[in-house]
Amino acid sequence: MESVKIIVVGESGCGKTSFVQALLGSPTADPPATLGCSVDVTLYQYAPSVEKQLYFIELWDISGSSCYEDIRKMFYYNVDGIVFVYSLADGKSSERAVNWIVEVLTRCEKISKQPILFDREQYAIEEKPLLVVGTNFDRKDDVLHHNIKQPVVSNFKSYFDSESETVLLNCRLRIIPRSISENQIHRFFDRVIEKKFRLQRLFLYSPIVGTPSTAKTLLKKHRPPAEIIYRR
Repeated sequence: MESVKIIVVGESGCGKTSFVQALLGSPTADPPATLGCSVDVTLYQYAPSVEKQLYFIELWDISGSSCYEDIRKMFYYNVDGIVFVYSLADGKSSERAVNWIVEVLTRCEKISKQPILFDREQYAIEEKPLLVVGTNFDRKDDVLHHNIKQPVVSNFKSYFDSESETVLLNCRLRIIPRSISENQIHRFFDRVIEKKFRLQRLFLYSPIVGTPSTAKTLLKKHRPPAEIIYRR
């Protein structure tokens, strides 16, 4: 069965693990800190497909602690989708949103403590489906909500993924089936699957390319640079 790799990134303590556990149906009020990286796998049915094919969704919950700045980059290879998590109760966790995306795309050993500029054109070929998750929705106030949500969304739509959406959650509770939040998450999963598999099939089996064996030769001849993280 095919699988996709989705990394979950954000500042330490912003609610990444709580989001993953709520998504898997086992919410925890106060989960322990993640040591390096924790991986969970869930089965997902790709609804837009006529065959309703099943896929494994790998959720890589990566620690945001400064203790792991030097080793985080090893988890950023062969990424198919990105979930950026920030806390509605902590403005700092959203201010460095672009820094985290740059860290993932460039595999920097360390990231600046100050906001940095992001050249979308430079990384256009590496665009990845992205979901923005705001946690602690039960603790937010209206002022904080309006000051944080819109800048985070506009950052990603301007610099990274025009289809990115923001999901606001109380991760102490299960995500309600068929709710708006669940639908947003499922749309993100669908985009991840489509981006990874449809583009490859269009290239490898296009009538213009030829037979699969010919396509394999052309793929080797025109192989993208090693820095492109969507290759398999």
